[in-house]
Amino acid sequence: MAGYLKTGLKICVTLGLLAWVFSLVDREAVLAQLARIDPVLGVSAVLAQCAQFPIGAWRWRMILAKDGVAMPFRDAFSFLMIGLLFNQVLPSTIGGDGVRVWLSARTGIGWSRAFGAVAVDRAAAIFMILVLSVPLLPVLTPIIDNAVARTSLTVLVLLGAAAVAVVLPLAPVVMGRLVARLPERRILRPLLAAAGQSAILWRRGSTTAVLSLCSVLILTSHVATVWLIALSMGVALDPLRLFALILPVMLLLAVPISIAGWGLREGLMVTALGFLDVNPSAAVAISLLWGGVTLFGGLLGGIALLLDRTDPATLFRSTGSPPPDEERPL
Repeated sequence: MAGYLKTGLKICVTLGLLAWVFSLVDREAVLAQLARIDPVLGVSAVLAQCAQFPIGAWRWRMILAKDGVAMPFRDAFSFLMIGLLFNQVLPSTIGGDGVRVWLSARTGIGWSRAFGAVAVDRAAAIFMILVLSVPLLPVLTPIIDNAVARTSLTVLVLLGAAAVAVVLPLAPVVMGRLVARLPERRILRPLLAAAGQSAILWRRGSTTAVLSLCSVLILTSHVATVWLIALSMGVALDPLRLFALILPVMLLLAVPISIAGWGLREGLMVTALGFLDVNPSAAVAISLLWGGVTLFGGLLGGIALLLDRTDPATLFRSTGSPPPDEERPL
């Protein structure tokens, strides 16, 4: 029941945000912008968005490999796309990350390992946003004319980067002590696994470098998608400034308050692109197409689910035992 209430609340928030955004713009102007799309550039935007999917699967597979799990690339890619389906298309009570944990755990690697790898994969994306935001502050702050917004964003980025520097080295130590002291250790086992696997984010040499490069390429894919969508409507944006603005937008989109980010994304894009002198109607049109391209990726995830041997009904069940923590021989 709590899951259904959460989903219902998200739907209400999504509809409310969309209604608020559309009350601020000329809807006919938005439709006019959408009608101006250049088909070639539109297809290029779709390809730029899709380029991140195999990179994301490779990054997740690397995290698993460092924990001793040799997951085939086909499975990693299939599970990632199925997770995207649940994130973008299905207003379910289980998110895409939860689906990835379930699908990877059923292969026999254990619930803790599966949770830890997905958690670290998600953390890799968020940490890279914070890390890249620091050197881009000199690009970002001059274009934000509101002093309060400029100061708040600067403080947020610096505090986030500082938190990354503190959390990464301390997480394994803190979780290890908690597990040693608390009697119900099984509950903390997935968190301990995630803390242990997090070392790949900062002290695994060439592996960390490759992992970071994958995260940068995924972020570049998002920026390239938005840039191409804007260009297809005749809106020319400076790529570096756009990159600097998209980073905080993506960080805030990680907050799960709406269905697939709809409504929240449009509000954020109106604000962000406004700093680049893009009128609100064009900003909403760009955001809607960005959401549409991402939704297309979710539909591709549906194909992956059809090709996978998973019974979709099992992903919606709220009863039954979780995958075992015992690990198979690797």
